[in-house]
Amino acid sequence: MFEWSGSVYDNDGLSASIFGDAIRSFCMEYDDYIILKATPPIEFSSYLQAHSPIKTINGLMPIEIRFDYPDGSFKHFCYETNSKDDIYWIFVNYWAKNELPDMTKFKDITEELYPKKV
Repeated sequence: MFEWSGSVYDNDGLSASIFGDAIRSFCMEYDDYIILKATPPIEFSSYLQAHSPIKTINGLMPIEIRFDYPDGSFKHFCYETNSKDDIYWIFVNYWAKNELPDMTKFKDITEELYPKKV
């Protein structure tokens, strides 16, 4: 399933051009986002998401990926880029090839998003 700023596409209705249209539409003025859910998960990754830089300080577009593990734990990672081409290829490869992005570019932000309660 793919969600683009409120519009939902099932897997049968997806195409690489839809990803391109969505990513090209990202701009500073709007809170645009895309989410691609992996069904079934890709190496425990349940979804990939990206959003426009409207909420960022540095003007970069974040790409996030989440991993949900069988023991109930999870990890959330983020990569920021100014390249819409980077985002496009990461999404197309995740969708078309069931391929994870190069995780060496991603930072583990699990604790930032979900701090452990003391």
